Amino acid sequence: MSVELLNWPAEDERRRSLAQRGVPRLLLVNPDRSPPTVTDHLEDWIRRPYNDVDLEARIACLRARASEPAVAGDSPAIDEDGVLRTDRGWLALSDVEVKLMTELIGRYGAVVDRDSLQNAAWPNQQVSRNLLDVYLHKLRPRVIEVGLAINTVRKRGYLLDRLDAAVDLVGTTRARPN
Repeated sequence: MSVELLNWPAEDERRRSLAQRGVPRLLLVNPDRSPPTVTDHLEDWIRRPYNDVDLEARIACLRARASEPAVAGDSPAIDEDGVLRTDRGWLALSDVEVKLMTELIGRYGAVVDRDSLQNAAWPNQQVSRNLLDVYLHKLRPRVIEVGLAINTVRKRGYLLDRLDAAVDLVGTTRARPN
């Protein structure tokens, strides 16, 4: 499958059209612009100027994501008793963990921003930024046990994915139980 290269922000309308059709996209971000928040696993960005090795690595990653088959039952689920279930096992969750994981599962494989997670776990409440960090810090090693990884996407939010999918191009796991 081909990956479309788009100038950001000039081709934002084309970006939206390609996203609706499920076409993988790599945004070429102007050096004087902030990149957009990427929430689709078929989209990534790279800042200009870039080198060919980095560009090819991002294109290869998008192609791999696009070619992954969607398998029924592949996504994790939370049952009515607050139990997180995956093909690798189950995990009992607290009420707050259920709310956080429900938000992450709802956007499985995509970035979820901090505000969305905080609003899901503590609706209509003003809570400290640290509280979310504490819950995610405790939740990360637990979800690894059932084959999931909660990855930090710097300055954008968090991404829930299969643990085996959370491996970067040099083969090291990005999900850490710390």
